[in-house]
Amino acid sequence: MRAGIAAPAAGARVGIPPAALAPTSAPLGSVSLAVSLPLLTPGLTSAPRAVLPNVETRPVAVAAPLAAEALLPGVGPRPVAVPGASSVVPKVAEGSAVPGERPVLGALSGVSAAAAKPAASAAALRTVYDAGPAFKRAGQEPVVDLSDTKSVYRGFLRRLGFHSYTADIAQSRAERAPVQHQAQVFDVAADRLKVLDASRELAVAVMAGLERQGYSEESVERAVDLAARLIELRPLEAPSNMPYSVRTAKRPERLRWLLGVTRDKASSQAGRVLSDVAGTVYSPAELVPREELQALLGHVRAVLSSMYADVEYGAGRYAGRALVSSLARHARLFGRPELEARLASALAERGFKLSDYIGSRFELTDRSGNKEAFEVRTGDILGTRSRSRRSSEIAIGAVPHPSRWWHAWREGLFGSILGVFMKPLEKYPVQVAGQPVRNWVRRSVHEWRKWLANTSHFLKGYSHAAIADVREADGIYNVLVWENEVDQGEGGIRPVSFWDQFLAKDYHARFGYARWDPFKVWDAFHAQAAERGWQEFPHRVEDGAWRTVLSREEHEALLAIPRERAGELVDTMNRRTMRLIEALMTGFGIGYGYGLSNSLLRLICTTTLWHGFLVGSQFEMQSKPDMFHPLTYLFKWLGTKNTAGLDMAARMIWPGSLFADDKVAEHRSIDLAGRDGARRADDNTMMQVYAERDPALTERLREVLKDGVADPFAFQDGTLETALHRQLVVRRWRRRDPEGKRAGVSLPRGYQREIEILYDR
Repeated sequence: MRAGIAAPAAGARVGIPPAALAPTSAPLGSVSLAVSLPLLTPGLTSAPRAVLPNVETRPVAVAAPLAAEALLPGVGPRPVAVPGASSVVPKVAEGSAVPGERPVLGALSGVSAAAAKPAASAAALRTVYDAGPAFKRAGQEPVVDLSDTKSVYRGFLRRLGFHSYTADIAQSRAERAPVQHQAQVFDVAADRLKVLDASRELAVAVMAGLERQGYSEESVERAVDLAARLIELRPLEAPSNMPYSVRTAKRPERLRWLLGVTRDKASSQAGRVLSDVAGTVYSPAELVPREELQALLGHVRAVLSSMYADVEYGAGRYAGRALVSSLARHARLFGRPELEARLASALAERGFKLSDYIGSRFELTDRSGNKEAFEVRTGDILGTRSRSRRSSEIAIGAVPHPSRWWHAWREGLFGSILGVFMKPLEKYPVQVAGQPVRNWVRRSVHEWRKWLANTSHFLKGYSHAAIADVREADGIYNVLVWENEVDQGEGGIRPVSFWDQFLAKDYHARFGYARWDPFKVWDAFHAQAAERGWQEFPHRVEDGAWRTVLSREEHEALLAIPRERAGELVDTMNRRTMRLIEALMTGFGIGYGYGLSNSLLRLICTTTLWHGFLVGSQFEMQSKPDMFHPLTYLFKWLGTKNTAGLDMAARMIWPGSLFADDKVAEHRSIDLAGRDGARRADDNTMMQVYAERDPALTERLREVLKDGVADPFAFQDGTLETALHRQLVVRRWRRRDPEGKRAGVSLPRGYQREIEILYDR
């Protein structure tokens, strides 16, 4: 490859097989349902408020002032003109600041009991949220030009879940001025989801390069090697210590040093990865414009920034997943089984299975060493349970309706109260000089507690629930999981990779899934419709509501599905739920519901699923409500710290109840054989060195891209530092409560864990 200014020659042909010219079916994550929504008519209230395109405010007579979040619909102010009334310029109050450390048991959130009661009238609502526009946008199919390879693969990957969520978030922010916590959720989501855009564009560039090179043997070999390299790509090893002058300095100086070391490591790796990418995209004879190389470098930087600075998305292997999926698509559509076999062999040499990245069937090893195979389907309720104390508190903090206690106990869903106190909070026991016997006893008791806390008896139940979204395009699958987590700042809704992110096999102790009985769901849906009918506002809290995205006509269409086709009803509701959850992320910046939140803009993992089915399809997931564990009432009465602030009158949605519900036809759990999450991450999360294929090409690229810059591969715009700063500072605030003790937040792995240890030291 020669670097220059001339544009590359156009490809002689575009390899689109005849089968690809046929209309493709909609992916499992979307449906093509027309949504009929009434026009919004702004009203006038007795207090100033914001008026939004997707938020309706109505007259209300309320003497007491409302909470800040209830008054703030999340959209900027604009004058409101109401016939017969004077014009009012609403004031937007500042949103509540980032909340302090909340009770761990408060992670078990629900909605107010008032939400389950019919409201007096729509006129009594202060704020109405309408997810209809964002819901429509989430269901749009990508436009594909079948004559252009880049367009074909860009559309293919978007259908697999490599969607431009960042563009949707930017559009939502342009349409409204979000309140403080919404803005923070939007910022974090937009930053971390850039890796999906970058991964998609890298794969598109590679496939277009193969097309230009006529899929020659050499080009295909380089592409397969690059796909395996990207799947294996990890951050370089983190520093194990700091210089004495830095270690004894104040925290800002330690932060500055860690940011600099990380930037240097990522910059050195960026040039080597770019060399492999460019050597695959272009043949040695091509003249490559500098602008195209700069674009590829930007995508590589985005991928590496995620790996170094994002606890969750850095482990997603998205760049490798996108390219592996694209190559597998080409192999299957063009009848080249040898290409798929070579791809599988290249991944196997590095310890990976091709089926984990293009299929929906997986295999786990349980704690007894047995292989457990299973399939994930769209709509499966997925549960995990980690080894943390926070998980133990959630697993025991609530129970299902008494009618389901026996079933929940039989399914192993109840946690152990002793498990809350068994796992030690501190990493090492305190050692006192001159007291060897006492120190030995402390160490022995500490290790015994750690061992006992990791036995299966103390690791029952689930502490987190999510929903599976299996995307399919041209016979290739990508299993996404929609969840609402708390780990960074305000938390929020996000799509994650099932295999590399959600499972976190070295951290979680249990994984399970629940699958509904379609006939029981059909019966429940019809019973609810007969009792309540169609509701314009199915989700209400004390002073506001969400408008449904299901029109009367669509509701009647769902009711018209005969019982013998109950599976069709469940599939439709599942797809609508995925779209609505996506709309909540991209359109409203829904944050995590710390404690028992009645805010319209905060949900937790379980209420996110409940909200998705209720607002998306007018289906109430739970037949019978949950309740707090009796011991939780006792702890509340005693005034224990981890129950402070709990609203004991609120409706509780316990993760375990989603697996003990009477509509569940199949529940399967697997006790994982992973190691204790408190131990140092294994070597698979970092790499000692990344050796590119052609070091000489790396140096040539350095000269071409230098353009007066000392190191053209270096991260120059501060994005890496900003993301890492959020990782260290914001998570430190989440990791510690006001008294400086450890709080309930998931431990990171790999590079992020090592630098957190140095930063906190």
